[in-house]
Amino acid sequence: MAVPIWNESFSVKVKRCDEDHKKLLDIIQRLHDSVIARHGEIDTKAILAELVDYTETHFKTEEGMLEQTKFPGLERHCQQHETFKAKLEELKQSMEYAPGDTPMAILQYLKNWLVRHIKMVDCQYSAHLNANGIH
Repeated sequence: MAVPIWNESFSVKVKRCDEDHKKLLDIIQRLHDSVIARHGEIDTKAILAELVDYTETHFKTEEGMLEQTKFPGLERHCQQHETFKAKLEELKQSMEYAPGDTPMAILQYLKNWLVRHIKMVDCQYSAHLNANGIH
């Protein structure tokens, strides 16, 4: 399972969001590398915790920009974020109780969700934020 490398096809034309998305892909790559190299449960959990923290930071930043500019799809966008955060917490908990069974499933879910979310959901706010002076 390859973790995609950020390229222009991921760009939402908002510098801060693009930088955050690059970092999120980087964290997922490090999580992947940790699992594959069998660095151990402690390392994997630490990287997953970093992902949870950075995801929260990114969502707050992104939602703040959307709220500030009165993005019409804000509520739906925030709901998707909340659903993802709940799933991420569920995956984190599953590592506590069944650590050997879940890392690859977690990686697959994270990779798929992030790529779909950036390319199909986040791209919807690009023109709106750009039109409101956020690039």
